[in-house]
Amino acid sequence: MTRARLLSQSIFFLLLGALHSLSFAPQPLPTTVLPYVALITLSVYIYQLNRLPGVRARLRPAFLFGLGNFGLGLYWIYISLHTYGELWAPLALVAVVAFSALLSLFYLLIAVLQAWLYPYADIDNNRQAFINVLLWASLWAALEWVRGTLFTGFPWLNIGYAHVDGTLAGWATVLGVYGVSWMAAFTAAALACFFQLHRHPGEGKTTAQAQLPAVKGFWHASGVLITAFILNLLGLLLHGIPWSSPYEQPFFIRLAQGNVEQSMKFDPQRFEQGMKTYYELAALPPKDPQAQPRLIILPETVVPVFQHRLPAAFWQQWIDLAARQNSILLMGVPLYEESTEATKPVLDTPLTGHYTNSVIAIAADTTVMDIVMLNLPQRYDKQHLVPFGEFIPTGFNWFIELLNIPLGEFQRGASQQPPFSIHNQHIAPNICYEDVFGEEIIR
Repeated sequence: MTRARLLSQSIFFLLLGALHSLSFAPQPLPTTVLPYVALITLSVYIYQLNRLPGVRARLRPAFLFGLGNFGLGLYWIYISLHTYGELWAPLALVAVVAFSALLSLFYLLIAVLQAWLYPYADIDNNRQAFINVLLWASLWAALEWVRGTLFTGFPWLNIGYAHVDGTLAGWATVLGVYGVSWMAAFTAAALACFFQLHRHPGEGKTTAQAQLPAVKGFWHASGVLITAFILNLLGLLLHGIPWSSPYEQPFFIRLAQGNVEQSMKFDPQRFEQGMKTYYELAALPPKDPQAQPRLIILPETVVPVFQHRLPAAFWQQWIDLAARQNSILLMGVPLYEESTEATKPVLDTPLTGHYTNSVIAIAADTTVMDIVMLNLPQRYDKQHLVPFGEFIPTGFNWFIELLNIPLGEFQRGASQQPPFSIHNQHIAPNICYEDVFGEEIIR
């Protein structure tokens, strides 16, 4: 391959991966087209790699597709490191590229294993197409699971998430996100094999030999495509099934989001203004007297200070607000308690106490001492912490020292914690990063 062709191929796969990453967000593309952008870009990628059966030939394209996908899809990490962590801009950029390159190795491994298990350049019939498609789907779903599990997991940009508004969304209730990933990879690979059979049915044959397979190949290609169509149709049917039923009586919930800047949130000089914003939102009267909120939910670490460092009057005003609104407040708070034999961290750390990123329930009968001494009947401690943001992976203390991140070393909450009981309903909180670990939330 000439240098110019190698460069054009590299740019193609890099841009293809970047385009694929756009299917995970409602901007700049409209929401309605996102599942189809995901399928088309993944189908083009698989189509190109199917024509590169050798392991070595796939290394560069697979890695660059992953780099384009993760490099653009994880741009927000640069903002976290540079804008909020105050890391030098070039170092923040290097960190994002390095992390994207690391995640790209999963895509590279998928391509390599598929080439090793199916080392053929041609697909001559439906049987071969099914083998090829099943390998792509199974390897992709399996490696997505590994990526979402290994070293605490990072399932961001799992291909299943691109289909929350698509025809495959119905499978999520039955098989979860990894099942949707399998279906998405199967559909994309089926499209790739269909066009490979239809467009190149006679590759490697004489003109006369190729004429019959050109017709035969089209119908042989249809089997795997019809299967993919049926799977998508079943997804639509599953989406229409009511999988849950109401329990007890519904009640109104208020969600308060003050859009307080991160820099303002953790600035001691501006802390009071941020809390005033949230207090005013929580204290608003209902627009309809019949729609009084029975539950008011505030964001993660809306109080960015450990509970014992705040005056009693601060907590009393929130207790009084809960009484006036006849509501229960769910509030994100970092909690501190003295270490005991039961609460000491398993790993040696310089901490002198036990720190958790938590949610607490404040009701009219809650007391200030209940909060300060953590004598709370309803509390949830975040169990899946953010690497580098909420805990320091082994050997990376030097990296954290370069950042200016408050509240940077928490202990994990228990994997099994009882849900909150609020107005005869069971409410199970989860905090921020935990949203992407459905297999943990479902517990």
